[in-house]
Amino acid sequence: MRQDEISPVALQALICPVCAEQFTAEQQGTPGLLCGSGHRFDFSRHGYLNLLSGNRSKATPETATMIGARSRFLEAGHFAGLARVLSRVASRLAPQRRADSLILEAGVGTGYYLKAVLEDAPAVAALGLDLSPEALRRAARALPGTLQVVWDLWRPLPLAAKVADVVLVVFAPRNAAEYHRVLRSDGVLLVVTPLPEHLSGLPQIAGRLGQQQDKQAALHHGLSEHFELIEESELRTELLLSAQAAEDLIMMGPSGHHLATDNLSAALDQAEYRVQEAFQISAFRPIRLPAQRPVLPLPQSP
Repeated sequence: MRQDEISPVALQALICPVCAEQFTAEQQGTPGLLCGSGHRFDFSRHGYLNLLSGNRSKATPETATMIGARSRFLEAGHFAGLARVLSRVASRLAPQRRADSLILEAGVGTGYYLKAVLEDAPAVAALGLDLSPEALRRAARALPGTLQVVWDLWRPLPLAAKVADVVLVVFAPRNAAEYHRVLRSDGVLLVVTPLPEHLSGLPQIAGRLGQQQDKQAALHHGLSEHFELIEESELRTELLLSAQAAEDLIMMGPSGHHLATDNLSAALDQAEYRVQEAFQISAFRPIRLPAQRPVLPLPQSP
């Protein structure tokens, strides 16, 4: 994908992670973005932009094995119900469409959920942030015309204030202050979290992480300073999974950082598994705050 195919709305929403100035597109040599202070970031040949260059993250990106498992599992349609619900909620609650409307997915992964949401908003610009270049290679390929950026969601986001109409957060970090800053006042934050019974039916394997029991309370508490809840719904479905699909489901999540695939394959000794998927979809509006926190340049590596 060429840089000139990316929506200008998404490109104009970005700011330089070093000095917070706006970018202009540079076509000389390798396509990239250049800010007024001379900081330049090039697009990879796979179509994504890495703004973390020179700034190592303390977080660990998902591995190629984890991304491969996620791609196989999602493309098989096992979480298609969640994608449809998320798309309908986003379409219903998003503000009236503008010429510069923008959908941001924080933790976009391979782009599976963003693609579903864009099917109901085909003319809207979209931007994805994720720490994994491997995931963004797939997202850029699956979502031509969108902007996919390598970024650590726990840092101040490389986006100007009040540029997004919708922020999607599906099993991803919740940086409440930053999501509030980049959302327009009539925008909506959509968060998907697992319910306690999510993934019940999978075997307990050493190294596999369980669900946090108080995740919903933690969600509301963590967002309460910046957002007000406007609606919430739950989605539950029973899946009949092959051993391979069950392995992919385990490996695509945080447990994938702790498990060896050989040990996992040996532990999955049934032909099929009945697995519960259980999600909570929460929609929030930004609270009007007394003053917006200024955008600060990001810390640099020593």
